[in-house]
Amino acid sequence: MHKDIWSQLLLSWLFFEMLNSYLIEEDLLKNKQVSSVDVKINFNGNIDIYVKEAEPVVYAKIEKTYYLINENGAVIEDNQVDESLPMCHDYKSLDELKELASEFYKISAQIRNDIIYIPKKYDTTLTKLILNNGNIIHIRTKDMEKRLGDKSGFDYEANMSSYKTGYLFSFEGMYLRISQIKTD
Repeated sequence: MHKDIWSQLLLSWLFFEMLNSYLIEEDLLKNKQVSSVDVKINFNGNIDIYVKEAEPVVYAKIEKTYYLINENGAVIEDNQVDESLPMCHDYKSLDELKELASEFYKISAQIRNDIIYIPKKYDTTLTKLILNNGNIIHIRTKDMEKRLGDKSGFDYEANMSSYKTGYLFSFEGMYLRISQIKTD
C-alpha cells in the first residue's frame, strides 16, 4: 500500500509539472514576438525555458521611425533594420501598417517582397507587390491571405512559369486579371 501512495504522488507530480509547462508555453506563445517555446521541468524543480524569437519578414519606415513586421504579424518599432528584408513603401500611419501586417505574414513566403501602398478613391487598401522576377501583383490588403495564402489556390510556381517576367496580376474581387506591363 505504501508503494501505491508514492506511485500516485509521483503521477500527480508529473501531471502537475506537465500541466504547468504546457500553461507556461501557451502563455509565452500569446506574445506575437515569440515563434516557439519549449519548457522543461526536471525532478529537482529546475525550469529550462527555450524561446525562439519570431523572424522579421519585412520592414517599413513611417516618417523617421523604422518598424519590422515579423512572421507572426507583429509590428515592432526597431532602430536597426536588416536591409536585406523587403520594404514597405508609402505607408503613412501605423494603423495602415498594422492592417498590412495582419494579412502579409500569412501569404506564401515566395511572394513576400517589396510592397507599395497605392490607395485609390475606390479602394483605400490597394497594395502593389513587386516580385523578384519583375512581375507585379495588385491586391487589396484584406484579401492577401484569401488570395495569396498557402491554402489560397493561387499557384505561384505555375503562374511564374507561364508568365516569366513583365506581367501584372491584378486581383479584382473574385477574379484574377493578368496583363502585360506596359513600358514607356
